[in-house]
Amino acid sequence: DEATRECIGTWDYSKTEALMDERKKAIMKKLEERIRTAADREALARMLITKELCDKTIKGDVEGLKSQLIELADEADRTNRRPITTCEARNQRGQTLLSLACQYGKK
Repeated sequence: DEATRECIGTWDYSKTEALMDERKKAIMKKLEERIRTAADREALARMLITKELCDKTIKGDVEGLKSQLIELADEADRTNRRPITTCEARNQRGQTLLSLACQYGKK
């Protein structure tokens, strides 16, 4: 109806963004409280890095994506361990970085 359209049309999006930021901070705090072991810490790091890679892919930040993947590979070489994540990372829905790039029309 018209009242709903008007409400949505005049909605202050900065209020929504502030609420979303507040929620993200609360979620991160809860996740950090649950860390008990090095494995938990590594799993959280992997999740956050994967999210960063997915966000950069969706935005089309090729240089940022490339530099972060190189940094992860270099860190793996320095520590003589497997990389925390790779270009084969998947988001929570199981989509790879390549499929996200295709979905959002990025080259």
